[in-house]
Amino acid sequence: MTATADFPQQRIMTEKHPPVLEVEKLQISFRGDDSSTTVVEDVSFTVGRGEVVGIVGESGSGKSVTSYGIMGVLPPNAEVTASKMFFAGAHDLVRLPSKKRRRLQGKEISMVFQEPLTSLNPLMSVGKQIAEPLRYHEKLSRKEAKRRTVEALRSVGIPRAEQTYSSYPHELSGGMRQRIMIAIALVCEPQLLIADEPTTALDVSVEAQILRLMKKLRRTTGTSILLITHDLGVIAEMADRVVVMYAGQVVEEAEVYELFREPRHPYTKALMASTPKIEEVRDELESIPGAVPTPSKMPTGCRFAARCPKAMEICSERPPEVELGSGAKTRCWLYAEQETGS
Repeated sequence: MTATADFPQQRIMTEKHPPVLEVEKLQISFRGDDSSTTVVEDVSFTVGRGEVVGIVGESGSGKSVTSYGIMGVLPPNAEVTASKMFFAGAHDLVRLPSKKRRRLQGKEISMVFQEPLTSLNPLMSVGKQIAEPLRYHEKLSRKEAKRRTVEALRSVGIPRAEQTYSSYPHELSGGMRQRIMIAIALVCEPQLLIADEPTTALDVSVEAQILRLMKKLRRTTGTSILLITHDLGVIAEMADRVVVMYAGQVVEEAEVYELFREPRHPYTKALMASTPKIEEVRDELESIPGAVPTPSKMPTGCRFAARCPKAMEICSERPPEVELGSGAKTRCWLYAEQETGS
């Protein structure tokens, strides 16, 4: 897929419903022996009911860490703070006791992790791993849980589902393991699905099948999806709104049509330009010079300034956050100047 993928003709409208997820000024740090390093800072966004919000950005932008913070699966040395991180308007995910959080995990909030081989238990059959949330959350009998598990295996395109039920992760291909992870996440029909690169290990035909499955889940159950991916084509096909992250911060947020039609932040423009398009013939792909700064050496001003072709002197001082029309957001001094008329 490329960024030229067609947009869906219809989107689920979510403005009349309260958001299923509200994140405001999220900060995530990791404690070391002598210091603490902040890797995610001042991240704010919402996910409406039945809405798909995409998060894009290079490796090291903080996308996965943000999702792990929401899911509550960061290691013990992580410190998570936020002005607000509410699920379904009632659960404060920052302060929620671990026992209550476990009732949500896998039932109301599920996640497809990026690395299926390390996320699956090598000592359990994949069938038992899919059935586990059904047994824990829905108190199903072994027989009924197995029936639902086999259905879930078929729904994600697993051939010979009954035989695969008894297989172990090492016996399956990378693509099969990824589909097992998706089946685990979807089996309880969660309110919020966090999908971290859900189609990375899949070929094009299986990727299309998984995206259709996610669309069907959204359509039939109203599940909201937080979709993390590097594939702008997947974003174009799936997302209603897009959050662009760079170096642990949100640098742009916009409705998906608006973002692809008129990206504002120089980083977003660079991502678009570096994406290959079927209709274009290039001698070489465009790339973004430099690299994402490390968390321990973040610049004091705009974090993209060192790689930005339009950087100004003020960019090294402090990064602005400018609200534009229709709820769009751009963290860039170019638009601050336009807003103030300077």
